[in-house]
Amino acid sequence: MLVEHVVDGNVPAVRPHDCVLSAARRLLACRCRALPVGVEALRAPASATILALAIALAAARPAAAVQGQQGAGPTPPRVSFLDGEVSFWRPGAEDWAPAKVNTPLAPVVAPLLGGILQSTFGWRASFLAMAALGLCAILLVIRLLPETMKQRPQESISLSSIVRGYGIFLRHRTFRIYLAIVAASYGGLFAWISGSSFVLQDLYGLSPLVFGLVFAGATLGYGLGTLLAARLVVRIGIDRTIVCGGVALAVGGLAMAAAIAMGATSPAALALPMALYLCGLGLAMPQSMAGALTPFPERAGAASSVLGFLQQATASAIGIMVGQMLGASALPLAATIAAMGVLALALALFKRSLGPIH
Repeated sequence: MLVEHVVDGNVPAVRPHDCVLSAARRLLACRCRALPVGVEALRAPASATILALAIALAAARPAAAVQGQQGAGPTPPRVSFLDGEVSFWRPGAEDWAPAKVNTPLAPVVAPLLGGILQSTFGWRASFLAMAALGLCAILLVIRLLPETMKQRPQESISLSSIVRGYGIFLRHRTFRIYLAIVAASYGGLFAWISGSSFVLQDLYGLSPLVFGLVFAGATLGYGLGTLLAARLVVRIGIDRTIVCGGVALAVGGLAMAAAIAMGATSPAALALPMALYLCGLGLAMPQSMAGALTPFPERAGAASSVLGFLQQATASAIGIMVGQMLGASALPLAATIAAMGVLALALALFKRSLGPIH
């Protein structure tokens, strides 16, 4: 997020090889359900630091491949605490919604910081800042994060066992529907991440700093959505909350597409509908994740790995598609976001018609 748009073009918005690295990480995590928390937690800051330092030395693409895998594994506490090594906590939507409230902080702060750094010191400054933050995170993990895994898994890893593990989840209809909602709603977000910098800076002429302000402002909608979800889900249930989110996703996406189709050229024509879309994302996505994992309390970490891989793979494909379609108009970006919002709403309504999770 610090480097949302690099002027010199050294880092593309979407890297196809990330999907391959993500697949490898998710396949491994599906089997190795209890990777040490310390090792898992070190992965993201270490890879970000490698990327930042390598780009400063003009080795961006090989390092980007290393950094790309950091989003491919399950969230470390989720793996350790949901797989049964520590407890059989059953993830509920009321637990996930508050946990997701902290997620918008980085997308709000990082574009602002990145815009200031790029405007003041040039684009390499953002990568040096990433390296410094990564090193700080490594030190904090080493010194403060305790290990939770009591014993290492005894089972050996094989391709056939990994495929069988995937099949358990993918044959479950509830898991598939919630997975589709997550993938569709997150796909719209990834379209925005992939295309907004090009549209707002290259087509609309915003400076990096102003782009960061617009991007951060839109992201506040996600924080509002997660706060609303924490209250709604205990009152109206998970599926109705997801439907509420689906309505916001669809309305936000369609409003953006309509504004661009009618010739709007103001950044607000993108940012305001996107804020509504992200509010819907905060309502729908955490609940859909909880719903997908609920049928598998003893294997929630492995289910989380499958969910995360397919979510990221779908989003990467959508981001690549948006990147190929963008040209002299923002309409491909808006149309993609609208399509993902409408699809998420349709899936949410279909899931609600099926009744409670089973």
